[in-house]
Amino acid sequence: NFFKELLIGNPKKAEEKLKWKPKITFEALVKEMVAADIELMRKNPTA
Repeated sequence: NFFKELLIGNPKKAEEKLKWKPKITFEALVKEMVAADIELMRKNPTA
């Protein structure tokens, strides 16, 4: 689908209230998501 949901987040509240820390950087997350999309398109070009 051409139109994707807008994903916006700020982990500050979770960091402060839950003492949570991300395991990977935002940049690493973006790379992982792009790689997954590329792999999906290789397997199913009409997805």
